[in-house]
Amino acid sequence: MKKKSAPKDRPARRSMADLTWQRFEELVPEHIRRVLVPVGTMEAHGVLPLGTDSLIPERLAHRLAEPLDALIAPTLSYGLTSSLLAYPGSMTLEKETFEDLVYEIGAELERNGFRQILFLNGHGGQTDELRHVVGELHRDLEVAAMVVEWWPLGAQACRDVFGKAGGHAGVDETAAVVALAPDLVEPDRMEEALSYKVRPGLIARPAPGPILHFDEDEGDPIFDDAKAKKYVDAMVDAVLVAIREALDGWATNLGEG
Repeated sequence: MKKKSAPKDRPARRSMADLTWQRFEELVPEHIRRVLVPVGTMEAHGVLPLGTDSLIPERLAHRLAEPLDALIAPTLSYGLTSSLLAYPGSMTLEKETFEDLVYEIGAELERNGFRQILFLNGHGGQTDELRHVVGELHRDLEVAAMVVEWWPLGAQACRDVFGKAGGHAGVDETAAVVALAPDLVEPDRMEEALSYKVRPGLIARPAPGPILHFDEDEGDPIFDDAKAKKYVDAMVDAVLVAIREALDGWATNLGEG
């Protein structure tokens, strides 16, 4: 039996890297004008993989692409690492290099026909730089752009499911990787010495532990498959709601649909 092809305006694959140039041309910009760009860094994450900050937004992008009718650009896995740079496997770019790289990626996506660029960021240490770049992209190219960060948008879901907040390599990040890539988690390596509570008035470089708690209600990793899945489902819903609110505002007030 001949395999049915996907409708011309509905891609069977959402990842740009999986499309031929001909299929891409059929889709963008006539049918699809929105793209998701996962952004992370290489950094120690307790008993989670070094690529956690890239893995989560990349997997999240595949959950969001269909409901948002977007394509997914290749993941940018190199970012800005500072306090955990001393831990083996952690890597960083210079701030200017990172900003220039993100800007060039955005500019190339715009040149290829996208009018809305959503950077899905997985690392809080580069929020300010991404905010700056989306402002530059909008000013220079008149493209609509946003930075989306899953952990603050999913904070209430984390408290609802676990009774605790996140932290670096804490409850929320661990739950996300447990749900999305369980084979990459090594719970047997967990020990109390890995956790460090960051206190106001004391700044230590390098960070004294690869699991960091910034607030009183943040807890150590919980390795619970069922709760992890429940949390990720709720977090994805919260992220989707927030993105749609912004997109609706663009469409209603600026005619940017």
